[in-house]
Amino acid sequence: MLDNNSHAPTMGASAIIDTFTKLTNWNKQSPLSWDSLVINIQTIVRNNHSSQISTNEVIHKTLSDLENIVLAAIDYRKSIGQPDEKSSIIMYLPSYSAIPHLHKRAVNTTQQTLLDITDKLNQRHLKIDGKTPTIKTIHSTPCIFLKAGTNQLLPHQQLYGYIRDNASSGLLGNIKSMFGFAAFRVAMISHHPVDFHLATRVKNFSLIESFTGKVFTLKDLGQKVFKNTTIPFNSSTHLLFGDKIHIEPLAKRTLKKQLLTLSQTQRWQTLTEDSIVSRVVSTGQVPRTLLTQFKM
Repeated sequence: MLDNNSHAPTMGASAIIDTFTKLTNWNKQSPLSWDSLVINIQTIVRNNHSSQISTNEVIHKTLSDLENIVLAAIDYRKSIGQPDEKSSIIMYLPSYSAIPHLHKRAVNTTQQTLLDITDKLNQRHLKIDGKTPTIKTIHSTPCIFLKAGTNQLLPHQQLYGYIRDNASSGLLGNIKSMFGFAAFRVAMISHHPVDFHLATRVKNFSLIESFTGKVFTLKDLGQKVFKNTTIPFNSSTHLLFGDKIHIEPLAKRTLKKQLLTLSQTQRWQTLTEDSIVSRVVSTGQVPRTLLTQFKM
């Protein structure tokens, strides 16, 4: 148990749990299965944050939500006959300090509050030190807790390295794929678009959205992040169009409108990232280095 004060699932977690429940009822016809479920702890804090309740209440609701999500995920895993040694749940505390100043949005008041609450949650309960992963048992299932992100690596880059190494070696026993890493499948719970780039590094990726329970794959992420179906999700388009949390967009106003038109007429969804970069550079308004020096 993470917390002795149990709560009913909050709105953000309820939708996630409902998705797992529906998948469990669908059983083997389910479109989603994973070898590792990764959960951004700050997302669960965000789901519970409100000016109407105390920091302590946010922390306890977060701990309870994490347990409830794990329980739903365990039930789903069992329903599709997924053995314990082929599934792992990872919860991570993210750091985005590797984003260069050129591309980084300023931290607003709400984001700073979430950082402060997450820090208190870790100090009081999780006690993740950032040096080595911690394994805690929740409902008889070992869950891995770690810090992801350094001054050189973004959270998804460090997560990818950790998952890849353990999937290949079976170091922890409960995180390995019988088919090797080429077929490794990852499901993610996060509201940070930077984290979604894990989708470009693994063969099968599913993002489970808080509050709606919708499941997104790589092909859906352009619509989710950029609110546009003609823009694929990759490092270069992310730098161009940005997001609402971390990435300041390079393309604004007139340039953004021009590129949105190009994405439709040139059918960017069918192009490689390199081809998109070349077409953007050909407009004469964005130097190639701005799209290639920093890769997510």
